[in-house]
Amino acid sequence: MSRLRIPYSARQAALLATLAWGMLACIGLREPDRVFAISSQPRGGYLEVTFQTADGPTGFYLPPTRICRALSEDRSPVAYYPGSPLGHLEGAAGRCTPVGSLSLVRLRDAGPRPLIDDSPLVASRPNPRPNIAFHIVHRDADVIMARGRFPLARQLGWLGHDLVAVVPATDVCIQMMASGRATMAFRKSGLSVFQLSTGLGVCPILGLAQPLHPHDLR
Repeated sequence: MSRLRIPYSARQAALLATLAWGMLACIGLREPDRVFAISSQPRGGYLEVTFQTADGPTGFYLPPTRICRALSEDRSPVAYYPGSPLGHLEGAAGRCTPVGSLSLVRLRDAGPRPLIDDSPLVASRPNPRPNIAFHIVHRDADVIMARGRFPLARQLGWLGHDLVAVVPATDVCIQMMASGRATMAFRKSGLSVFQLSTGLGVCPILGLAQPLHPHDLR
């Protein structure tokens, strides 16, 4: 009897690998990484925390809960369980799930990610530049945080498009964020994973985070 062959695409294979990778982390079959916080500050309602890992510093946005705050202030090692898209942290205070990343290059290069080759945004051309709208939710001397729909974030495994983008407070970015509109591009290599563009120039996205909701604050 001949065996039934079920073809599958490279996109499906990458997606299955990502799901399996995340499931192993969730059920505890993967060994956690030992990390410790080296800097922490409030930013736009989030806790912006950098952890020292075996591969170098990694930045996260954490919800400002009691547990996450305790883990961000504790300089002793805590367990980090990688997963899709951001994994979770565990320490003596409990469990904290990051809601954003400041290390987009590492997230892009860390492992298999879904290849969104069947998305209407991607199927028409190799490197789409969708038009996006956003509004500023926080600004300080260093960065601007803007909330909007950033569809190309799916390239890093984010399932939702409603996100907060973090950009540097440069002259170009300040004017671009004030305009509320730009085109977005994804880079498969290099130090800038996502870029926003208008006639004013180019503004790199430094980080992405999910919007905070009431249950994130408990």
